[in-house]
Amino acid sequence: MRNKRILLFLLLAIIIIFSACTGQDSERFVPDAAGEQKIAGSSVIDHSEGVSEKVNDSEEPAEFGQTEAKEVMAKVKTDHEAPSTATFSLRVSQDYGAVTLKNEDVLLKPKMSVMDGLYYVYADEVETAFGGGYIKRIGSLRSELGGLSKPNQDWFFIVNGIFADIGALDYYPQAGEKVWWDYHPWQAFQAANAVIGCYPEPFLHGYRGQTKATMILCRPEDQEFALQLEQALQAFGVKEIILKEISQELLSKREGPTLVIGEWCELNKYAYLAELNQAFAKNGTFVHFTDHSLELLDYNGKKADEHCAGVGVIAASGETAGDDSPLWIVSGTDKEGLRNALMLLVEQPDRVSGCFSAVITSTHEVIRLPLMAR
Repeated sequence: MRNKRILLFLLLAIIIIFSACTGQDSERFVPDAAGEQKIAGSSVIDHSEGVSEKVNDSEEPAEFGQTEAKEVMAKVKTDHEAPSTATFSLRVSQDYGAVTLKNEDVLLKPKMSVMDGLYYVYADEVETAFGGGYIKRIGSLRSELGGLSKPNQDWFFIVNGIFADIGALDYYPQAGEKVWWDYHPWQAFQAANAVIGCYPEPFLHGYRGQTKATMILCRPEDQEFALQLEQALQAFGVKEIILKEISQELLSKREGPTLVIGEWCELNKYAYLAELNQAFAKNGTFVHFTDHSLELLDYNGKKADEHCAGVGVIAASGETAGDDSPLWIVSGTDKEGLRNALMLLVEQPDRVSGCFSAVITSTHEVIRLPLMAR
């Protein structure tokens, strides 16, 4: 029995000595200068700075990918915490842009719709119907059925110069896009599916998040004008621009927003443009070229004024609402008129902001269309 006790004592002594020896290399807690405990030889969190730092000075390389992972996580955290500065522009106007009611940038928020943006600007001044998708009133301007004595008047919205083909609750604007609400009288069977007043849209941001290549069409004789327009669009940031000689097929089978440049006497030789001009009462351009003049129209598509020499035109047309390949016409009654229209778009684009269509006279007066009753 005595021998067994001696053996047991020796075994216990060996275990204690072995544990003491191996414990010297294990992790141990040591107090830092502030009295907090850290694990020696490991990475710890310094709560005062919110970042990780190493206690030891070991130059042993980190495990492959560890540094990159930390950098990515730090960036994700920064991006998540940093407030968004992305905006879209919101214009609210009356009578085809003739009267501007609001024009400001709206801070984009997650899942913000066009309707949300309108509420953000007008707060409690918006009245809707049909589940919130139809605008009955903004401010003091209310949707009206005109009947026999008065015209119909309603609110319509445009995105990047294109009349929307979906409701305001379902369009989610992207950063930099231009949203435009306008209250105006309207006539059945007449539609302005595209407008020029959001320039340089739709060439810059397209429609519904998709930007297509911009096409500029002209005759070889007008190539200098086309190059000037190309440079102006590039200055705005438009990236993909294609210059081609005008043809019937390129006019009728457009695959992106298209600008056609030329004197009307030359453009009229192409069947697509000649037919578009003859549909002046309903094509939404509010202009009509005759053999010797340019007629300016009211919103009913009726002649309200007429000009002859030196007159230029900038107008847009779309096949339907939501047409992301609208046709822009930059033309004139003669070479002087064409030059005036081009220079307006290239050198003074702000003068066409908020216009459905525009005419520039020989005296450089800009007339917005359609003409409204005075």
